[in-house]
Amino acid sequence: MTSPPRTDRPDPAARFRSLAERLAALSTDDHDPDVPSFVHACLCDLDRLDYPGFFAVADHHERLSLLVERLCAVVQPAAEVLLLRAFCRFLARLLRDRRPRLPDRTLACCHRWILGMLRTAPPVARTRALLLVAFKSLSAHARIVDADRCLRLLLEDPGFLGSSSEPCERPPGSSELRYRAVDCVRAILFHGCGTGLSPAPDLLRNVKHVVLDVVSSCCCCCCCCCCYCCSSSSSSSSDREHREDRLYRTRTLRSCLSVLTILTARRLLPCSVDYVGEILGVVRTFLFYGVRDRCPIAKPAPLRPAVMNLPEPVRPLPRCKNFKDRKARSSRQPARNVAASGETDAAPTSEGRVVVLDADSCSDSSDTSDAEFADDSLLLRIDSTVRLETVCLFRALVERSPSRDLFGFWPQIVATGSPRDHARVLARSVLTEPVSGIKRRALTVLGELLTAARPFLMHAEDVDRRPSASFVAFFGTVSLMIKELHFTLSLVLSCETNVAVLTHGLKAAAALIRATPYARLSPGLARRLLRNCRPYVFHRDPTVRVAALSAFEAIASCDPVTPEIFRILANDSVADLPPDSQFLPGLSNPIGDRDATTTTTTNTTDEREREVDAEDVRDDDDDYHRLEEPVGNEYDETSSRGTNLSFLVRRCLDNVSDETMNTPVRLQSLRLIGRLAFGGAGSLILSRLPLILPVLIRVIDDDADDEDRHCHRDDSETPVALHVCRTLEILAGCFSTTVDENDRCSSDRSTAENDDRAFVFWNAVLDPVARLARHPRTVVREAACDCLGSVHSTVFARLPRQKAVLIITVLFGAVRDTESAVRAAGLRSLGMLVALPALREETGFLMDLADVVCSTAADDANLGVRVKAAWALANLCDRLRGLVERNCRSRDREGTEPTIPLGTLLPRMYRVCVQGSKDNDKVKCNAVRALGSVLCLSVVSDAEPRVLKDASSGFEALVDSATVGNDMKVRWNACRALGLILSDRPDDVLPSSWRVRSDPEKHARARFVFSLRRARVCLIRDSLSQDRALPALCDLICDSPNFKVRTNAAWALYSCHSYGRYPIHRLWKSLVLAFENTRHVPSYVEYPHRDALLRQLCVTLGHVAGCTEVSDLRNVWAEIGDHVDDVSGYVRQFQETVVPEKMGDVIGARARLESCARDAPSVEERRIARSLSRIFERNERHDDLDSTVV
Repeated sequence: MTSPPRTDRPDPAARFRSLAERLAALSTDDHDPDVPSFVHACLCDLDRLDYPGFFAVADHHERLSLLVERLCAVVQPAAEVLLLRAFCRFLARLLRDRRPRLPDRTLACCHRWILGMLRTAPPVARTRALLLVAFKSLSAHARIVDADRCLRLLLEDPGFLGSSSEPCERPPGSSELRYRAVDCVRAILFHGCGTGLSPAPDLLRNVKHVVLDVVSSCCCCCCCCCCYCCSSSSSSSSDREHREDRLYRTRTLRSCLSVLTILTARRLLPCSVDYVGEILGVVRTFLFYGVRDRCPIAKPAPLRPAVMNLPEPVRPLPRCKNFKDRKARSSRQPARNVAASGETDAAPTSEGRVVVLDADSCSDSSDTSDAEFADDSLLLRIDSTVRLETVCLFRALVERSPSRDLFGFWPQIVATGSPRDHARVLARSVLTEPVSGIKRRALTVLGELLTAARPFLMHAEDVDRRPSASFVAFFGTVSLMIKELHFTLSLVLSCETNVAVLTHGLKAAAALIRATPYARLSPGLARRLLRNCRPYVFHRDPTVRVAALSAFEAIASCDPVTPEIFRILANDSVADLPPDSQFLPGLSNPIGDRDATTTTTTNTTDEREREVDAEDVRDDDDDYHRLEEPVGNEYDETSSRGTNLSFLVRRCLDNVSDETMNTPVRLQSLRLIGRLAFGGAGSLILSRLPLILPVLIRVIDDDADDEDRHCHRDDSETPVALHVCRTLEILAGCFSTTVDENDRCSSDRSTAENDDRAFVFWNAVLDPVARLARHPRTVVREAACDCLGSVHSTVFARLPRQKAVLIITVLFGAVRDTESAVRAAGLRSLGMLVALPALREETGFLMDLADVVCSTAADDANLGVRVKAAWALANLCDRLRGLVERNCRSRDREGTEPTIPLGTLLPRMYRVCVQGSKDNDKVKCNAVRALGSVLCLSVVSDAEPRVLKDASSGFEALVDSATVGNDMKVRWNACRALGLILSDRPDDVLPSSWRVRSDPEKHARARFVFSLRRARVCLIRDSLSQDRALPALCDLICDSPNFKVRTNAAWALYSCHSYGRYPIHRLWKSLVLAFENTRHVPSYVEYPHRDALLRQLCVTLGHVAGCTEVSDLRNVWAEIGDHVDDVSGYVRQFQETVVPEKMGDVIGARARLESCARDAPSVEERRIARSLSRIFERNERHDDLDSTVV
């Protein structure tokens, strides 16, 4: 058979058709010896074709698939080595280009051919390596349904992943073959597991063990080759072989780390403590791989966590809804796209560029020339990919492992807390890493570690580490680690110029600040770190500027604010700004004639270390304003000049008032202003409101003008006015909760000053905020309603009538908005306003609000709106109940008529509450609270008839809500409502037999006798309501898993003035059982509520004892006679801790039982009464104390 004809300038499409026809005509039974050479020549011609030039044509796809299938049938295991290699290169190139989409039939044929060749082909390393290259390219196209078989083939054959520790013992090409095998394992896990067909767990564990063995072998080879390079004077060919071996060894390490990253990121293996220790040992080994002056460790060793007893993380309640804490990433979140472990690897170079390295691009050793092997830059880039994969592996482990397990490894992998320079920890890696991309990722991992470990770092304690100290507590070591991290990030921020690294360094600094308990550590940490963050507030890049402002926001949110932190926030100096081109124009010498070296160098000189206080730079204010006024900025040319505004406040106001400033910078500046006002340094903002408010109001006006000019602006853009409104809401909330730390314990004069400030504030911002309520954007209208609802009671009382009416009118208009978020915000604000004393007597407002909330709670389709409506209705009912009680007292005293028409209002509210008690739990928890007030209001006085003729449905709803359901807030609100009803004439509200335990036989007999009599249906209904309230409350105080539900149920029993015919001994038994059950805390979350529950049980027991009659003594003793001593201990502890005002029920219980002991007719009953009275005996220590005081 002759070779295919050649032409000088062949047409690619015609050439392809000719070769395809010739190859398709071959037969598998043809034994012509020229066939292999002919096929090899055709494959070489196909390899020289321009694939993208003609494979884009759909007509060639069918020819190509037939050609591939024919070649798979022709090329057999016994074929020549050159033919096998040529076909493997053809398949690898064809599948790598991904331009022709081969059918699944052809891909399955290629898959079978490659697996067959791997089993039966001659064990030539180069040939098998090319087969693995083709298999990896195929895995990106075909769905791997037999991943288990492919992995077992690669793992069980010692020729693929078998290794020896000595380089001289390895056959030629074994390094490349091992690299290709590991790369195929990575491709199988990456593409095969992505389809949901994960290999068997035992096979995955075997993959991990084999990969760790390969990593250990590569480390040993590194040491051997280093010794060889230092001692050998070999020829150039031998040197090339060693460089090639090192290249493949480094790529093998990179692929092994990628395999471990996939196993960790996709949770293919359980993340146990042992697994975490193994992975961290690998990370610690290769974190400095290839870094100069760092000797590699011979073999990765598993790490072991420190033995410690970590405290449970405390989850504090949010103090402000506009501030959300940055939380650690949940381990249950979906996995990230493991881009660094996919088919291409991004290797950042020392110049900051990103070089994409494809494993398939080096399918032949000839692809890498001798000059490239001789070039050390290639080896340095490959070494950097190992460190890159190490950091990616570390990040995957951080995202998938519990922070509690990781924190035990901190001294070995994050920071040692010791002055050792060559510690192999992340903090040292950040300082020594020469590649910016890897340093950026390392800083990202550090920030995530700090965020996740915040609950444990907050317990750090400062220690004086003297040489004579023989023991340092674990949290003393934690404080040393925190100091080392402050030092590390300070150096990074002072020396780095890369924008991405600076951004992530500032983010890591913010995470470190949030996790550091500065009040428990020695001063100076925050000053040094924030001094290096301060220049970047003026950086040209807006991302860096936002990150710098976030760091200052973190320091402003520290609780408590130490004197050092307050000085940092109150400092009005800009003396630490370096004259660099990366900062804003005009800042080349921000301190006038000050020597430039004090602002550019990062050496630890005395001038650099000195903190510049506000008093030291009073003369430089003019220089600051001259240099920092941006062009076109209208912000306070005269108002802030010469004032003692802090440096941060001035910078934030400059950013906010500059319309040309980047929007995220303006938003972060507003957030920082709000955090300064809300935190412990609130005086920096609240005392300078005359300078701050005009800037914020001007921004609102400018935004309104922009909206008028750009009516079709993209809604995805966040308006600055929205965050201005939220900042104003925060400021208003600061006035509502009092202000400075210095004013909290001051006299009435300070309170009056606070009220004056609040009045000036609302007088200035009310009109602009009211205009925002008509803004075209939904989020802005919602924020305006929230802001209007935060007005303080004293301020609202002092506002002019027209402005008070303006607030109410705007909010009532918002309730009728077309957007559900605005309606919910309006209802929330109205529910807050109804509690103001100034609107207590406004009958028109109360009636209008009742009409709005009833219609909205019953008819609105949005759940969030119904929740806010139910909450506003509950607040309105509480206010109406207080108003009716005052009206009744004034009517009895003065004879005035009631001002609220309850006869028409209560039936509608009752229906809405009953309907809401069957709604979602968030609606139900407020509906039952309102229902209790409505039932109490149903009987105004003895002289008036009941407004609600039938309250059985409401009573059933309350009992069902208290006893059934998983929402504990619903249950304790229902118990509270029942207690409210039981405390005020329950016989006039509830069915007549609500407190009597029903007899089942009597109940059945009553139903049988009277069921046919229509006039007596009400008797059946009343009998169904028996045995509900008091037994349900008794069960709740004993068995409820929530202690707040038990406390409210006990309060409801205490509120009942008379228990009627309900057996009193059952109340005693339930209370004693409730005392015993408090010993078993169902969850650590309930433990803080245990003391309140015990106090309420003691008070309720005293009230029940005060209602005990002589005839009940025998039954009571039969139930609790064996538990008197235990109950006495609880009551005695209650007497020792409670204030005297709470002792009335206990004193009354003892007096009642002593009276029973005197009046009881039998000796046994008198003995029982005396024994029960000892439960409430006063401790002798208190008697002695009283006599001493007297």
